[in-house]
Amino acid sequence: MVLVKDGSRGGLYHDWVYGHTGFLYRHGGYRWDGTAWHRPGVVFDSAYERYDARPVQDALTVTAADLLVHPADPGKASIATIAGFTAPTTVLPNWRDHLALWAEHRRRVPDARPLHVCVVDLNAPELEPGRLVDRAGLAKIASVAEDDLPDPRFEDHKMPEPQAHGAGGPRWS
Repeated sequence: MVLVKDGSRGGLYHDWVYGHTGFLYRHGGYRWDGTAWHRPGVVFDSAYERYDARPVQDALTVTAADLLVHPADPGKASIATIAGFTAPTTVLPNWRDHLALWAEHRRRVPDARPLHVCVVDLNAPELEPGRLVDRAGLAKIASVAEDDLPDPRFEDHKMPEPQAHGAGGPRWS
């Protein structure tokens, strides 16, 4: 849970919705708009001066209720104070325990949204590891030589955000 003062909301909202590191993004830029998942913004619509919102085919939304079907122990999680909070640099190994603690606290809130509508992640066929492509596959899709792609050492920012990272480097849907 993140608590934000109203006065600070504007800038944070922009980062959360449009910044590809925000929590409304998953898998390298996939975006939840409240009703559907959309692919990362890589197709620019010049007429409207925005990226084309392309819905994800056969996307399954994963909710808090879905994840809490599996055993979790809220006693292994903790609540941090603002003064003592430090953002983790890696994924918490007991993330489900923290989710269970969050869900336990929500039960005391009379108007809290039900867990089955609290969106956490997505699953989609195009995100299956066997369907992701490496740089060579991306070049083939774009009909260019792999050497014509931006150099990953110096021009990585010119590439779409990858959906996964593996031993062979970044991979895209």
